Amino acid sequence: MIVDSHNHLWHIGTSDLYWLSPDMRDAGGPIVRDFLVQDLKAAFATVGVHRSVLVHAWHAKEDNLQWLEVAEANEVIGAVVTWLDLTNPSVGETLDRFFARTRGITRIVHASEVWESIHSGGKYFVVDVRPAEEYAKGHVPGAISIPIDSLFRPASLERLPPAGGKPILLVCRSGHTESMALGGLAALGYEPYVMQFGMIGWNAQTMVKAGSPRQAGDAVRGLGGPIEKASGSGLP
Repeated sequence: MIVDSHNHLWHIGTSDLYWLSPDMRDAGGPIVRDFLVQDLKAAFATVGVHRSVLVHAWHAKEDNLQWLEVAEANEVIGAVVTWLDLTNPSVGETLDRFFARTRGITRIVHASEVWESIHSGGKYFVVDVRPAEEYAKGHVPGAISIPIDSLFRPASLERLPPAGGKPILLVCRSGHTESMALGGLAALGYEPYVMQFGMIGWNAQTMVKAGSPRQAGDAVRGLGGPIEKASGSGLP
């Protein structure tokens, strides 16, 4: 699958294209017209592109919500990059609307739910995106290892369930790397999820350093789920 990671759409008469000056509008030209989903599909058909990451073309939250609605109705749009004014007093309300539209909050799975899933036959296809050596030291039972730096190679994607198949659960050390991987897989049409706090949320205890390297680490307690080690790793 081929993804174009940066596209814009707009309505020339109503979109607030602040970068398109009056002189540019008066001069006309190929960009002074509507660019809509049908234009995107036609262009993609000529070059064999399957998905688009749609990027906002102007700063207006209502217009951004509009493109999220368009993405829901058109499979060709795999992801939407939106704009948000973090200094606005209503930023919390706007974020709630964005998350409600994208169902982003539902993509976080607690470690306890993963444990229950393992006992009930395995709801998720678990992919550990940490480096292979970290995976070998201990991972969620049944998880396969595909480090994030190779996750989006064709050979790695072939190891995943097809889009629309078994849900994919991504796991890393703390939750950061898995969240980055989630966006890429969602753009490709998969339904990925992440385990809250990664292996820190799964392990019984993890020592975490938040300050100076000389500072002693703090013990962060997690679920205490079972750990599986890679066979033949030679690790204790």
